[in-house]
Amino acid sequence: MKRIPLYFFFHIPKCAGSTFRYHVEHNLKKGEFVSLYEGEYFDVNEMAYKYFTPGKRREEIDAYLDSLSDVQKDKIKILCGHAVYYGIHRFFPGREVRYITFVRHHAAREVSMYNFYREHVEDPSRRFLKKENVYQANDVSEIRKDLIRDGRILSFSEWLQERTWHSNFITRFLILRGFAEPGAFPEDMFKRFYFVGITENYHSDALFLYYLLGVKKFYPDKNISKKYFLPKDLSEELCGLMSERNTRDATLYDCAIRLHKTFKVKEPRFESIVGYMKLKVFYSRRSIPFWIAYDRASSALRRRAPLFVQFLGDMGNIVSSFKNRKIKF
Repeated sequence: MKRIPLYFFFHIPKCAGSTFRYHVEHNLKKGEFVSLYEGEYFDVNEMAYKYFTPGKRREEIDAYLDSLSDVQKDKIKILCGHAVYYGIHRFFPGREVRYITFVRHHAAREVSMYNFYREHVEDPSRRFLKKENVYQANDVSEIRKDLIRDGRILSFSEWLQERTWHSNFITRFLILRGFAEPGAFPEDMFKRFYFVGITENYHSDALFLYYLLGVKKFYPDKNISKKYFLPKDLSEELCGLMSERNTRDATLYDCAIRLHKTFKVKEPRFESIVGYMKLKVFYSRRSIPFWIAYDRASSALRRRAPLFVQFLGDMGNIVSSFKNRKIKF
């Protein structure tokens, strides 16, 4: 039996990874995915989330994957998370490996991060603040330290002025996780990835990956923060400051767009798959009102035009089978 490719989703913060993760975890069976984040991972032995020991995340990830049986490893379809690093595929010998990720324009990512931080400070009901986990507690403490001065929440402009340590975040995150060397050219930063999606094009790029992973149920976007500040409100001064501080990320983003275009040329099925999946999403989100209308219309036609009964039955079978059908391109 041919073994399916094994995907590793490298989740760069605030690049739409939470939506992708949600679709993976709510479509695949337990044991078919492993989530690896700063404070937690999904244990396919116990079929539950467990916490890492602070300061020992990498060692515990390696020990955990090494402990899995060949049967358990063969069942896994994807590993995803902030803690995915290049080289983790060595625990799955013989599998075709595909690293995937999404990148975002640096200005949009900065604004999204500010809104994310601010919502978690102002709204205690947010899930992130409620987790009883030392990692999450430390993160909340850092967020407050980063966002509050003298008991006052900083404006986006004030926050950005002080946030010099966060420049070129995507570039540094790729280097941190072993995908590239510090002095690598932008083209080389992505050479280990099978697919690099663009967050601004998420609803097409994600559908391509959903198809490859067998996703059939679709959900709204996740981890969408309240909009305390909008990209359209950026002044020329702020735009200039962000561009000056994120030259490598800006170059990296342009490179990702070029690679994305090249990928679609090399993968002629891309547009067909995305178009097909858009129909699946359309059908999925309208299935209940569609069937209500269909039942009413078909009942009326059956009473008034018996010759349509067979036709309607055939059409009903076609439509109902579409939801679970996967076309091979």
